[in-house]
Order: sequence, then C-alpha cells, then structure tokens
Amino acid sequence: MLHRWRHKTASIPLSRRAAECEAWHQGIIVARKCELMDARAALQKGLSASIFILARLKGIGYGAEIDHFGLDERVTDREWECVSPKLEETMKDFRMMETQLYNPRQRLLVELYNDYVHKPAPEGGAIDLPPSVVDLAKCAAFDTVIKLPEVNVVETNAFEPAFEQLPMSVVQWRGNVERQLASLIVVPINPTAAGVPVVGLQTQEQKPVDRLKLAVAVLHGFHAGCLWKSACILAFSL
Repeated sequence: MLHRWRHKTASIPLSRRAAECEAWHQGIIVARKCELMDARAALQKGLSASIFILARLKGIGYGAEIDHFGLDERVTDREWECVSPKLEETMKDFRMMETQLYNPRQRLLVELYNDYVHKPAPEGGAIDLPPSVVDLAKCAAFDTVIKLPEVNVVETNAFEPAFEQLPMSVVQWRGNVERQLASLIVVPINPTAAGVPVVGLQTQEQKPVDRLKLAVAVLHGFHAGCLWKSACILAFSL
C-alpha cells in the first residue's frame, strides 16, 4: 500500500505540486488580510463609540473639578462602567475641597482685593485697568496661594507676596485678554473685494495686537459717544 502511494505521488509533476503550494500560500495571505481588515474595522467602531473621560465627567455634573486633570483619554461604555465609580469618588473629594478649602480663601482674596483697589497704589504699583477678582484669582501667584495644601493655614499675610507681584500679573493678564480679542479680528482674504483700501493695509509682520489697537483707535475716534452710552447701559443692566 505504501509502495503504491509513493509511486502515485512520484508520478505527479513537480510544476503541478508547486502550483498547488503557491495557491495554498496565496489563500493564507488573503485570509490574513481579511482578518486584519476585520480587526481594524472593529477597533474603529470601538473608537467611534468611545467618549473622552473628561467629557463624560462633565456630562454627569463635574465641570470645575475637571480642571485638576491634564490628560484626557477615550473610553468605551464598557470601560467607563469599570472606572466611573472610582472617578466619581475622586471628583466628590475635589468638590468637597473646593467648597471647604478653596472657597474661604477666595472670599478672603475678595476682601483683600477690595481694600487694595480703594487704597492709594504703592510706588510702582499703579494699575490703570485692574482685572476682576475672578480673573485675579486665576493669576498664577494668587492661584498658588488659594490651592495650597490643607495643612497650610491661609491668612491675610499669605497673599502679601502675590500682591507684590500684582503689577506683573496684570501685565500678563492684559496680554492674554488682548490676544484673545485680537484673534476675533478677521482680516479679509481679498481686501479689495471687501472694500478695504490697499493703502495702509496690514502687512504680515504686524502682530494681532496691532490690529486690536488700530480697531480700538478707530472705534474711539468715530463712535466714542455711542460706546460710552452702550457701556453705561451694559453696566447698569448687570
């Protein structure tokens, strides 16, 4: 029997056996490609169904507390079910910290800042446009004091170094505000089509803040009265 099988296989041409092996090999390659495509499709489907962790936390009511987190990752519904209980406990701890620890310090800053702006400015510390206390609390020098660990007792003297840095903090705050406002000023792609004269048009070297100053100067020159009335109406409507 074995002799017959050997005789039969020996009679098969070598080229035919090579063709059969090549066909089998190509079939394996196609099958692996299909498996890889299916795996990629499943992964993409999972990513499209996933939502960033911070978005999920914000959706269940934790808005201010997510500022304590810097990194954000996507999670699927199944992954969220695993991590959400521990995360919610952590967020509750941060919320309690905000209420019991940070809020009293922020109220103390309100009192100190109110006294500061109503007193004569120290030498070299005059401020023409002071920020609101909300913006002030976000400045690094004041934010550091507010968010000191619980073991630190924050009293009036704790804010003294921050108030010494107030002029520099105001310069940084004002620069950030100007950049945000300047980003809202859009230069037409085709100035001539928009009716903008070519003479005196901004060059690429000009900074966005320059556009802001130009816009303020124009508004102040032509609409000073209207701006003043609008500002008064806005102030008394708040």
